[in-house]
Amino acid sequence: MLVNPVFQKSEDKAFAQKVGKIFEDGFFNTRRPDGVIQKTSFAPSSIGPKYSGSCSRRWVLAFQGHNWQETTQAINMAIMNAGSDAHERLQNILVEAGVAVEIERELKLEYPPVRGFADAIIEVDGQQYVGEFKTTRTEAFEHYQFSGKPNASHVLQVMIYMYITGLPGFVMYQNSNSRELLVLTVKFDETLINYTLDWLTQVYDAYKQGKLPTRDLYAYGTKPSKVCDSCPVRQACADLPAGDITIGKFEPKK
Repeated sequence: MLVNPVFQKSEDKAFAQKVGKIFEDGFFNTRRPDGVIQKTSFAPSSIGPKYSGSCSRRWVLAFQGHNWQETTQAINMAIMNAGSDAHERLQNILVEAGVAVEIERELKLEYPPVRGFADAIIEVDGQQYVGEFKTTRTEAFEHYQFSGKPNASHVLQVMIYMYITGLPGFVMYQNSNSRELLVLTVKFDETLINYTLDWLTQVYDAYKQGKLPTRDLYAYGTKPSKVCDSCPVRQACADLPAGDITIGKFEPKK
């Protein structure tokens, strides 16, 4: 994680590396410790075509309860911590402006079980909206800015909140470099939300029936995917039988 200047005296470099290691370890230690975790609900922020949450087997193992091994690196923890700080600042602005109806509202579905926390419910011109705040690097920020479209996983997260609340939704991006803000509304897609809820129901029904989905090799090709590399239950997945039910990966049609 530590980046040192190329031209640096050896004694200075050694000092910088030691101090950098202190911070690196500090960020690393903010990760959730490894241990057995049993999930009781799907997390909207973890469902998406590019995450391990797109794997049905991963979710069934999470519901069963297995050893959870976090794979997030120190640099990613630093970015996440900075993002949390930015969220709090943005939320405070909404509160001070008098438009915040509720901050960090808990939102739930009973079946399939879904639980998440919307960053904010706000009211503008008599209309309430449910929103999510995301910090992102300049490259991604500019892509969202020019395309006018939020990240697909962020859209899905907000759309689940829209479904639960019945409110229109938005994603607010903050450029982590320039601190610029970009607000993009989310259009509700009934086909997407129905596909999502059907897939989640299939996965949860498999867990309740004591069935184990096959490994995700079938979904990602002939070799384990990078998605598998970032999966917190990857070791439990490898140690358990191949599975007795096939549920395709979460892959909405575009």
